Amino acid sequence: MFEIYCDESRPELIYSTNKSTTNPNEKYMVIGGIWIDSIERKKIKNLDSKSEYIVSLTSYGERLKTVWLSIQSIFDQNCKLAKVVLWVAHKDKNLINSKLRELEKNGLTIAFCEDVLSYKKMIYASKYYNNFHIITVDDDIIYPQNCLKKLISLHKKYPNCICCYRAHEICFKEENILEYKKWKFHSPGIKGPTAKILATGVGGVLYPSGTFNFEDFDLNVIKNVAPYTDDIYFKWIELNKGIDVVKVYKNKRTLLYYIENTQENSLKMLNIVSGNNNDLAISKLEKYFNSTFYEKIQKGNIL
Repeated sequence: MFEIYCDESRPELIYSTNKSTTNPNEKYMVIGGIWIDSIERKKIKNLDSKSEYIVSLTSYGERLKTVWLSIQSIFDQNCKLAKVVLWVAHKDKNLINSKLRELEKNGLTIAFCEDVLSYKKMIYASKYYNNFHIITVDDDIIYPQNCLKKLISLHKKYPNCICCYRAHEICFKEENILEYKKWKFHSPGIKGPTAKILATGVGGVLYPSGTFNFEDFDLNVIKNVAPYTDDIYFKWIELNKGIDVVKVYKNKRTLLYYIENTQENSLKMLNIVSGNNNDLAISKLEKYFNSTFYEKIQKGNIL
């Protein structure tokens, strides 16, 4: 196992995915002062079959080289989890490295499936683990040790709501939805529960058991209407079902540690910085289903 811990006295240290070592006592460095011990092994202590919660994530291509860092930070959480499941497309099976195999020996579940991009972590979790509360995380983040515990505590207070750290306020001009870039990012001043915010996966999102069913995901619609915008598609289903979103913090922004060299090909770059995939997906969803986000949110629990 690969132990993760913080050195708050040296927060400037940056992890390098290219670093190699033959010294069993040498440490790897990670963004934000989090260190990775490359050798020390310990039994995973937070897996408990009696837990009602699982963690689901997916990865692909080059990012499979470093996803073990995210996964180890999940195993280092101070809460109990029934499973941690990594969904990998069949075509990437040969990219599973020794670090992931080591984690697999100690409790990680690696599952292979059809390639539906970032949707893998929810579509197949909803099919095979729908009796659990599902926490989705990203493959490029080192998660602070108490991150999931706070999500679980929030879920116990709001058991029927989607719980998250980061969410954006969906904004309108009259009845017309504004461009995604003009939404209020991080939804300052809003905690929820409300229908008016969109949970984003990067900080971790907890979906109560049964939020989604496998039948909710029309693969034809996903591939042709919203292939890269899972958060948008999930929000559409949530609005259809009248499920609200609540944040851990009303105003505080959570500090996230991104693994170096993982952001160049991220969905954020694809959907916002380099293009307008979010806006295209919203337009296509509204046209395909002959309805609008405004109409659906008006039926929900607006602030």
